[in-house]
Amino acid sequence: MNQAATELLGAAAGDRMGLNNTPGGEKILSAIRDAVSLQKPVAAEDDAALLPLRFGNNERSFRLRTTPMRDSEGRLLGTVTTLEDVTFVQNTDRFKTQFIAVASRKLRDPLLQLRRGLYALGKGFAGSLHRCSRNWWRRASDESQKLDDLMGDLIEVAEIDTGKRERSLKTCGRLRFCARRWTAMRIPHARRMSTSN
Repeated sequence: MNQAATELLGAAAGDRMGLNNTPGGEKILSAIRDAVSLQKPVAAEDDAALLPLRFGNNERSFRLRTTPMRDSEGRLLGTVTTLEDVTFVQNTDRFKTQFIAVASRKLRDPLLQLRRGLYALGKGFAGSLHRCSRNWWRRASDESQKLDDLMGDLIEVAEIDTGKRERSLKTCGRLRFCARRWTAMRIPHARRMSTSN
C-alpha cells in the first residue's frame, strides 16, 4: 500500500477486512473481485464508476481502476488498484455545463429579436429592398438560422448533461437523411444562382 492510499483510507488501507467497514471500501473490494474473476482490467468511465470519499473535511471524487497482476509465467499474483482524483475535472465539467446553459439562454432573446427584424425586412415592412440589400438580407437570415440552430443544440446538450433531458437515439432512414442533406446543400446554391442572374 502506498502512502497516498494510507492517507486516504487510513489504517484500513492494507487490511482487506477493514475495507469492508470503510466508506467506499466495498466498491474497491468489488472491483478487485471482478478483476480477479474476469481476468481483465476493471475501469468504467461513467459517473457510476466514481467513488466519493471524504478526505479530511472535503469530499472528493475518485475514478476506480483495477488490473490483474501476473508473474512472468502468466500466473495471477493479485491486482493493482488505482484511485484517480477527478474532483477538479468533475467540477470543471459542471461549471462548463452551467456556463453553456446560461450563455445559451442569455443569447436566445437578442437572437430572437434579430430574427424578427430580419423577417420584417424580408416581408417588406420597412419598404422594398434593393437587389444588393436583398443579398445581404439573405445571408444574414441564413447565418441567423445557423446561430439559432447552434443555440438550440447547446441548450439541448446542457439539458442532457444536467439530467433535465434524456438522450434519445432515433433511427433515420438513409434515403431520408440523404434527401435532407441534398436539399440543405441545394437551397443556398439555388439562392446564389438566382441572385447572380
